[in-house]
Amino acid sequence: MVNLGMMLMEALQNDDDGLAWLQHALKVEPSNDYPLAMLAAIYADREQPKEALDYAERAMAINPKRRFRNETFHELREKMNRLIVTRNTTGNT
Repeated sequence: MVNLGMMLMEALQNDDDGLAWLQHALKVEPSNDYPLAMLAAIYADREQPKEALDYAERAMAINPKRRFRNETFHELREKMNRLIVTRNTTGNT
């Protein structure tokens, strides 16, 4: 299911269906950190830091060694926190 979601998003440019499949995968297997990590990475790419951090923290609770694409949790968290600070400083949301 995760792979189908990613395929829909990447190859077919269908973000809504792709996200729906990732959410479905999470409902079917809530103890699997992979869909959580994929959702964290997607929301990070979309520059939605609160969502990215929420999914990343949930993935890390299941698998503390989880990587988010090429980033560690610490790197992802720093990047998203910088984005939050920048937005708060410039007034962009």
